[in-house]
Amino acid sequence: MIKTFGIRKNKGITLISLVITIIIILILASITLSTLIGNGLLNKVKEAKKQAEIANIKEEISADIFAFSCNTGEVHNSYSFRPVVIRAVN
Repeated sequence: MIKTFGIRKNKGITLISLVITIIIILILASITLSTLIGNGLLNKVKEAKKQAEIANIKEEISADIFAFSCNTGEVHNSYSFRPVVIRAVN
C-alpha cells in the first residue's frame, strides 16, 4: 500500500478561490469604467458619431443637388453651391 504522506488531491475549485476571482474581475471592470468615463472617451465617441451623421447628411444633400442638376440639364460649377451647415441638437 502506498501512502501519500499528507498530499491531498484537489477535487475542484474552492469557494474562496472563486470569490477571489470574482473580486479581481470586478476591480478590473471598475478600473476600466472609470477610465472610460473619467477621460471622457464615451463623450468623444458620441461626438464622433454625431459628426459622422452630419457628414453623411451633407453627402446625401450634395448627391441630391447633383442629381437634380443632371435631371434639369443645367450646368453648375461645383464651387457655386454653398456648403450646408447643420447644427446637431443635444
